[in-house]
Amino acid sequence: MSNNPVLDGWTRSYFLVLDDKLVNPGKNTYGGAAYTRHEFQITSAVAQDAIFQVNVHDSRLYPRFTGCGQGVGVNTIRTVVEWNLPGSNAQTYYYEGEYNLNGGNSYKLVANTTYKINVELWAGNTNVARDFSIVAWGSAGPITFTSQQGLQSDHWWNSEIF
Repeated sequence: MSNNPVLDGWTRSYFLVLDDKLVNPGKNTYGGAAYTRHEFQITSAVAQDAIFQVNVHDSRLYPRFTGCGQGVGVNTIRTVVEWNLPGSNAQTYYYEGEYNLNGGNSYKLVANTTYKINVELWAGNTNVARDFSIVAWGSAGPITFTSQQGLQSDHWWNSEIF
């Protein structure tokens, strides 16, 4: 597969957070308490291939004069993603915008096995959008996301059309 895989027949699952409250101090050495952390357990009821993507707002999209983008440079890292999926050896990546874990290639999930994805958002400027999502495509069915902080996923008004 690639960064633009063909997903016909795959099942899309997601966890969406709109207007995060930024209340869980970060743990990653890059950002620490200046970030807010969300930890997720990932499971599948069946063995299947799965592709994962994490999405946040790209700070480069904010105009500098609004106060949102001030001090946010083009190469500034504002999101930390850590994951432990089959064969990934607990990887960490720093980015903004969207990121395809494993370059858009699939992971082979074992049925009823728990995996982890952690997301840390920069909490240093509350004018910056605090929305994020983790999206998974499963080749044989849905994938379950469980927030370790007890969050419930938000939903778009009609997410079935996307």
